[in-house]
Amino acid sequence: MEQLQIMRFDEKTEIKVINALKKLLSIELNCLSEGDALKSESLFKVDTSNVCMIEAKTTESKLVLAKFIEKDYECPYSLPTLEFLGRKDIEIVSRFSNEYLKHIINLLNVSESGSVEIKINNSYPGQFSNNHWKVILAPRVESD
Repeated sequence: MEQLQIMRFDEKTEIKVINALKKLLSIELNCLSEGDALKSESLFKVDTSNVCMIEAKTTESKLVLAKFIEKDYECPYSLPTLEFLGRKDIEIVSRFSNEYLKHIINLLNVSESGSVEIKINNSYPGQFSNNHWKVILAPRVESD
């Protein structure tokens, strides 16, 4: 009988990815099983402040993100579909937390050495992604 080969990050990269995710999310003691994570068509987690949503896009990233999702958790959110239709003559002004940006860039960098796609629009969530992850970050709201 042939065994199914599951793609994983190498051990060193997985440790770096877990450490990067720990800056944004909390590890769950009673976490989602790897089998359940792999069955999920879409696997994502929202941080406790409701500022940042992280989606795992690959088998490797789902296996790591599962450690941060409670086993029987029913997420009240769905993955949003964001439209980034801009005009070249409009200045884009969105403010994002430097702390979140630093941790997001670190996560995207340690999991892949390729490029990162960044999409922003006026007063609109930013989207940061690579082959393994998609991160949606709410813009900072200025108080009057």
